[in-house]
Amino acid sequence: MDWEFRPRVFPTVLAMGLVVLLLGLGIWQMSRFIEKAGEEDVWAERREAEPTPLRSLEGFAGDDDHRQVLAEGVLDTGRIAYYGHQRFRGEPGCLVASPMKLSDGGTLLVMRGFVPHTRSTRCDEAELASPKPPLHGLLHTLRPNLPDPQGRQQPAGAVTQWQTIDIDGTYQVL
Repeated sequence: MDWEFRPRVFPTVLAMGLVVLLLGLGIWQMSRFIEKAGEEDVWAERREAEPTPLRSLEGFAGDDDHRQVLAEGVLDTGRIAYYGHQRFRGEPGCLVASPMKLSDGGTLLVMRGFVPHTRSTRCDEAELASPKPPLHGLLHTLRPNLPDPQGRQQPAGAVTQWQTIDIDGTYQVL
C-alpha cells in the first residue's frame, strides 16, 4: 500500500492561521508581563518609602496606589462590612472593613483584617480589635464597579457579605 502525502488548502490555511494567532497571544502575554513587572517595581518602591500622613483624600489619586500612609480620623467600628469566602494562608474566612471619617469629612474604607471561621462560627460573630488612629497601611484605590450585563439589581436590605469587593454594595451598607 503506497501512501502519499498531499497537502490540502483548507488544513494548511487553518494551521497557518492558528500559528499566527498563537504567536500574537504569546507576544501579548510577554508585553503584559513586562507591564505588570514595571507596576510591581513601582509599588515596591512606594511600599519602601516613608509613610505619608493622610488627613484628607484631597490630592491623592489613582497614581498613589500602594503608597504607605498614616491615616488619622475616627474609625467607625459600629459599621462593619464582611467580605466572605476569602482565604488567607490556606484558611477560610472573611475580610473585615470599617469606614474611617477623615478630618475633611471624607471617608476612607479601612480593611481591618482577616477573620478565620469554621462551620460552627460565622465571621460576624468574631471579636474584633479596635485599632487606635493613626493607622499605618497601604493606600489602594478601587475602581468603580461595572454594571451587570444582565441588568440585575443588588438585593435590597442588609446585605453585608460579598464574594468579591462590591464597591456600590459597600457604600449602601456603610
